[in-house]
Amino acid sequence: MRWAFPLLAAVHLLSLAAAPALAQGQTCEITPPLPRDMKRMGGGAGLETIYFSGPVHFVCTGGTTVKADSAVYVRGVSLQLIGRVFYGDSVKTLTADAVDYIPAEGVLYARGNVVLTDRKSESTIRGPRLEYRRAGESRPEAVTLVQGRPHAVLRPRRAEAAAASADTAAQPLEVDADWMEFRGERYFRAVGRVEFRRGEARGASSEAEFDEVAERLVLSNGAWIEDREFRLTGDRIEAYLSGEHLRETTATAAQKAVLVARDLQVEAPFLRMYFENGKLNRLVGEGQPAVAVARDFRLTADSIDALAPGQALEQVIAIGGALAERLPDSLDVGLPAPIDRDWLRGDTIIGYFAALPEPKDSAAAGDSAQAKRVLERLVAVGEGGGARAMYRSRGRGEGGAERPGVDYMTADRITLFLEAGEVRRMEAEGTVRGIHLEPTGSRAGQNAAGEERSPPATSAQ
Repeated sequence: MRWAFPLLAAVHLLSLAAAPALAQGQTCEITPPLPRDMKRMGGGAGLETIYFSGPVHFVCTGGTTVKADSAVYVRGVSLQLIGRVFYGDSVKTLTADAVDYIPAEGVLYARGNVVLTDRKSESTIRGPRLEYRRAGESRPEAVTLVQGRPHAVLRPRRAEAAAASADTAAQPLEVDADWMEFRGERYFRAVGRVEFRRGEARGASSEAEFDEVAERLVLSNGAWIEDREFRLTGDRIEAYLSGEHLRETTATAAQKAVLVARDLQVEAPFLRMYFENGKLNRLVGEGQPAVAVARDFRLTADSIDALAPGQALEQVIAIGGALAERLPDSLDVGLPAPIDRDWLRGDTIIGYFAALPEPKDSAAAGDSAQAKRVLERLVAVGEGGGARAMYRSRGRGEGGAERPGVDYMTADRITLFLEAGEVRRMEAEGTVRGIHLEPTGSRAGQNAAGEERSPPATSAQ
């Protein structure tokens, strides 16, 4: 299970640290082809206005280039570039239909087919409108706003991409939203129908933010993420990264957050996932009820702790009022509750999983992390006979028809051994009491209500 994000430094183009060259005190020269017409006019309050008609091309110190079909410069007030605008320096390029810059406010407005590109990483931001606010005394960090449903393709720098393995770690993160905000080179926020994807991973929310310093990603309101291994949903998803990999993720919801993985589904108001080298190795669900569903069985408790080292499910621990019950099957037909299905209760229940044997020609054969995991053993613990179990066995009724028998017991510790989802054997420890019920007429002299006896199991007292 992998979910990797490029560092925000990969798109530091968004800081737009250099405003258009003419407003930064740089030395600029008009280069051929010269404008068809250039007019200098005085204005009110002594303002001087220069009109450039025809293609204009400025080359400035520091390697900055500015091009446009025409330009209007009001000295000390504003610079307006109109038609096929291009701005480029050693770090980034910006193209748009029109750009207005107000130096006194340190604000730039670009509109119409805006494309902002980082030269080194080739990251791009596309949208109909962009607003840039330069850093200053009242604004410690530069702020860039992109509106009108922009599309961002954020790539790691080429040096980082070359050092990364040839998998999702080198792939770009694509983001769509109603608008995006960037603060300096460390903080990114997207609002309104946020959608993102990276390789096979994708997700959505109403709002998303990423803090590079804390390596923290937060998705809010209707959040979900998924890849080929899992799907996680919640009102809020908060992820902490370590480089290009997930380190820890939490999902919260007023009702329930839900993780659907290959071998396990967990629901709880609070979910926490721990990763190692980008792979899930532990999942904790808290809040009432916490629910885990693994193939044929369903576990509920105050909290659930699932251990999956190497992304292979090994144990699910249910703590506090724990209940494990088998999902409906053919044996429950005609039986009343609570004996219509197998169940196990205790203060704590532990489920142990093993790999389901794969066909020899299967592509997953020999890979225990990829092979399906099945529940092979359930252990319930409860002091003073607090562990209880009810499970059914196959029997024959009158006329040879198959009807289930029922075993119920209490003990300090009960272990159920399963095969193909059915209980095949049981062990009990401590003070053991039980009752066995069989279909009427299946044994001479059998009372239909059953008999109380030592259970057909291995018991240690």
